[in-house]
Amino acid sequence: MTVLATAGHVDHGKSTFVSFLTSQETDRLPEEKNRGLTINLGYTFFNHKNQTYSIVDVPGHSDFFKNTMSGFSNADLILFIIDASQGWSAQSEQHFNALTELGKKNFIFVYTKTDLINSPIDTDDLDERLKKIDNLNYTVIKFSIKDSNKNELVEQIVSFIKSCNFKNKISSMWIDRSFSLEGVGTVITGTASSSFKTDNIYYPIENAKLEIKEIQNINKSYIKSINSKRIALSLKKSNKNIPKRGDLISNRNIEFTNLIFVKFNKELGNKNFTKGTKRLFIGTTSILIKNIWGIKSKKFQYGLIELKKEMPFLKKENFVIQNTENNLFLGGKFYFFINNQSLKKKVINSSKNKIVINSLFELFNALEKDFTEKDEATFEINNWRIKEELKDEIEKDIKENYKKINKSGFENYMGNKYFLDSNLLEKLVESLGDLQLINDQIKLKKNEKMVDIEIYEEVKELLGPSLDVNEISLHKYDKEKIKSLFINERIYRISKNLIITDFHFNQILETLKSLPVEFSVSDFKEKTKLSRKYTIPILELLDKKLITAKIDGGGKRKKLL
Repeated sequence: MTVLATAGHVDHGKSTFVSFLTSQETDRLPEEKNRGLTINLGYTFFNHKNQTYSIVDVPGHSDFFKNTMSGFSNADLILFIIDASQGWSAQSEQHFNALTELGKKNFIFVYTKTDLINSPIDTDDLDERLKKIDNLNYTVIKFSIKDSNKNELVEQIVSFIKSCNFKNKISSMWIDRSFSLEGVGTVITGTASSSFKTDNIYYPIENAKLEIKEIQNINKSYIKSINSKRIALSLKKSNKNIPKRGDLISNRNIEFTNLIFVKFNKELGNKNFTKGTKRLFIGTTSILIKNIWGIKSKKFQYGLIELKKEMPFLKKENFVIQNTENNLFLGGKFYFFINNQSLKKKVINSSKNKIVINSLFELFNALEKDFTEKDEATFEINNWRIKEELKDEIEKDIKENYKKINKSGFENYMGNKYFLDSNLLEKLVESLGDLQLINDQIKLKKNEKMVDIEIYEEVKELLGPSLDVNEISLHKYDKEKIKSLFINERIYRISKNLIITDFHFNQILETLKSLPVEFSVSDFKEKTKLSRKYTIPILELLDKKLITAKIDGGGKRKKLL
């Protein structure tokens, strides 16, 4: 199936052309019939040589522009209608600007009412306009309800469709209708992209998988298509929540927020555009914009958009922004969400200072592969990339300051200092090899191969067998070797000048077994025969290792193991 959407100025003959082509009326509402104009989206189709071609007929009047934009969603081709007697008009300009900014590339320009003019149609003005748009694929046909032949028109349209190169689109379906049918139940419809799969459908807003009873397109059982397709989904009663018009369904669950980083089609330099009320259109929905900050690179125009409400998006999905006061349009692609407030401040400051970047890595320390250049020296973590030198810096920072990091929490520390989100941190730690992330705390993995047994035995001998240990200095030993003894828990520091080995630590654990579940400092002191100088720091070490826990202000403890 191929999905076509109409476009063009009000009263230029969109619905008339569609009705002639399909022998069906798309204006069904009483108000539409009374006023003689399309208000809501109309849906119909025609067949040619066992192929079905679906048409979404959109309103031309500016009062119903939200509905118009909904109809453009996921359409493969645009039937752009121009009244031959009136020419290019206000909504022609509006629709064309919106469509090209939305990334639409395949157009059939249909000159209607050709019987009302005496001279040949002059397309020079149209040709000049279209030359300004890169890679636009188009043709021109003429239509008169009095003289045109339906079969010839269908042949012209189908022939052009065969020449089109339809790109594999984002796997999405935006809902344009949600209703109930007696004997059937709840039905939702929409234009599904070519890569949308019907066997695994999620409703992101509710974080749930949809239970589907039946799938149809054009009143027939669903058939896979290489292009977009009109789909009706009959839902099971087991679904707790039902998608409504303007909602997105997709083949995977999607995180969403109100802060999105995007790539624009052109520079964000028009003051008339940046001032005033702006609305973002995507799929079959629209959202008011609170703020836009532009970020320029030497190649592209990026931006940070703050929306009035949270929304789900799919990566590389096209959108268009309309300045509703000046009727100006700017389109682009959604890249990713920003949930880190420190990162948000960094991007906004870069925008305010008019910094021009060479690479997105100048803004972001971690990027998914889709948003990086091939020649950038990076370290890969699953589907993510970070700069090689940054990875080394982070590893060094963690290993040298892990105690400090654990006090503030690993996620908090990495978010504030390196602007890294939580979904990346666990994989990052795993990639560093000798580190573990447990309950937002960094643990250094043991590596017995790194232990210097000679130094260990020397330290053990200096300390002696008694728990009432001697104070010794470790400065005369190699720093890295001593660090390895600590990491591998062959020695422990219980205070600035007090060291014990694993031999002493095991003695403490044996003593602990003989104490009741709850015990006092005096109980522990009496059993170990230690002075208070040693008792308190040893108990604090046990607390830190989650072997004991303090349960009152007097120092009473509870055994956890």
